[in-house]
Amino acid sequence: VLWLHAVQGRYDYDAADLRAAPGLEAVAELADGAVFKVDATRDPRPALRSAYESLARRQPVVRSAYDLHLDGRTLTYARAPCSRGDGAARFFLHVTPARADDLQDDRKPSGFDNLDFSFEDAGIRFEEKCIVGVRLPAYPASKIRTGQFIGREILWEAEFPGGG
Repeated sequence: VLWLHAVQGRYDYDAADLRAAPGLEAVAELADGAVFKVDATRDPRPALRSAYESLARRQPVVRSAYDLHLDGRTLTYARAPCSRGDGAARFFLHVTPARADDLQDDRKPSGFDNLDFSFEDAGIRFEEKCIVGVRLPAYPASKIRTGQFIGREILWEAEFPGGG
């Protein structure tokens, strides 16, 4: 099954729903879509429930519209209850390095790496829960700022130390 992100909004589901669908397995995540193979024996929901419960037992670094969990180089966003609309707005993710020299030359004027993303491109929605994990740059970060926005309007935001 080939899913193109450009079809977003035409159906009552998107790639975030397909990643948790019984009988489908994501085999490729691409910039413009995802490829799934049909496997009638596969049901990811028990593993997703377990992963979500594990996150819920931990203290997040920030509680906001999403609980934010920082684990090494991965920032995980978790939310329950979560509907399709909760992931509709684009996420911003700005990582400020501890050393400015760790940025690429084109990012040095802003002072941070811009890792903005769409939930549909990387997230998983199941049983009224949403999870999305984002890999952070390898350098030590002094600060992480994230949230969601539509146009110039920020819907929610959070800022916290990068953990070194």
